[in-house]
Amino acid sequence: MMTGKIFDWNEKKKYGFIKNFFGKCYIFYFNDVQNSEYIIKQGRRVRFNVEQSTRGSKVSEPRAVKVRLINKKTWITFDLSITDPLI
Repeated sequence: MMTGKIFDWNEKKKYGFIKNFFGKCYIFYFNDVQNSEYIIKQGRRVRFNVEQSTRGSKVSEPRAVKVRLINKKTWITFDLSITDPLI
């Protein structure tokens, strides 16, 4: 699961773009938002998965799916476990 921010949202057309922290952009649709009780707006932090798009003119482009809006009380955790090849 990746983390990023919504940098563009079209309320009328119900789609927008997420930019991850490495600068890569992904399109997402309102139907991909899992917790839509929060307001979708530019600058909101999100967690999301990526898959190949099956919609629109850019079918080969990856898109964000299973988008979860992060509220201010949510902490980001990273799995930094390293497998030891000697074990």
